[in-house]
Amino acid sequence: MATYTDSFNTMNAIKTMNNLPSPSLDDPEYIRQRDLLDSALTPEVVEEMRLMIHGVVNRVLDEINQKYVAPGKPFDLIEAFAAPVPTQIAYKVVGIPEEDVGQLLLQDEQSLEAYVDKMVDERITEPDSCNRGDLISRLAREQYRKGLMSRGDIVELALLVLGAGHAALVNSIGLGVLTLFQHPEQWAKVRRNPLAWAPSVVNECLRYNGLCSSATSSPDVTPSPQIWNGSWTHGRRPSDPQKFDIHRSGYAPPERQSEHLSRLELEIALGTLFARFPGLRFDSSAIRDVNTPLVLPPGTAGVMKLPVQVDTDAEMHRILITCD
Repeated sequence: MATYTDSFNTMNAIKTMNNLPSPSLDDPEYIRQRDLLDSALTPEVVEEMRLMIHGVVNRVLDEINQKYVAPGKPFDLIEAFAAPVPTQIAYKVVGIPEEDVGQLLLQDEQSLEAYVDKMVDERITEPDSCNRGDLISRLAREQYRKGLMSRGDIVELALLVLGAGHAALVNSIGLGVLTLFQHPEQWAKVRRNPLAWAPSVVNECLRYNGLCSSATSSPDVTPSPQIWNGSWTHGRRPSDPQKFDIHRSGYAPPERQSEHLSRLELEIALGTLFARFPGLRFDSSAIRDVNTPLVLPPGTAGVMKLPVQVDTDAEMHRILITCD
């Protein structure tokens, strides 16, 4: 039986998502939409998605284990993990049935818009469908029926989640893993207790890589990132901001409520990935076979390809280190 990742074409899917409408961040209409999205994706609502996110991450890792890890094969972490996980979560958050996801990923953005448009109509016109917990149902129930949001608003917000949110998470996962590979001492510490370190790793990776990372094409070379200071309280700059340090403290909470979802996804994705595959390592032997650069072009923040392999004996090694 074909798996989810078997039917997933990473670059085509990312292209489709990135081609969806992306308004200016200071556009008043966009700000209004984000405010409405915040009202739907409260921390309490996001917390209810925790089990769903764990399920998505573990299922994708099960497929990776069967297809690559068990046979001892290298693989592209972006293609196999960083892209499928946020995509599947985004579709589940919006409320698109799992059986439709594979086909939608193969279609263009116009087809996706038409699908979402029809789905919103169903949620609005069929009262029973609004009892569901997905985003479109919540917006139809809590916003549209109270006259706070139009039908078109719901369509645009759903596409916003499927587009901009998806691309940002793909890039954040790839950059997070690459950054840890570039700092082996801290990577070794994270490997010993990945679930406990996950929140700190996410906070520091978001700060360090920011919005315009200039990460290099090899984990053996230290990058020189443009530091993003928005994650610090009272405008206080961190000491030695050019240094990547998972021991930092003083991070401010997310500025928008909807950001809780992306942070939760990152914590679960990275923490579970490292917990299940502590032997994850950069596959430097694959560089000569890659015809495209690892990082995306200037002006974007993300990793195009990240060849990795898993040393299957690392689990016992981690246990021995922890017990010392």
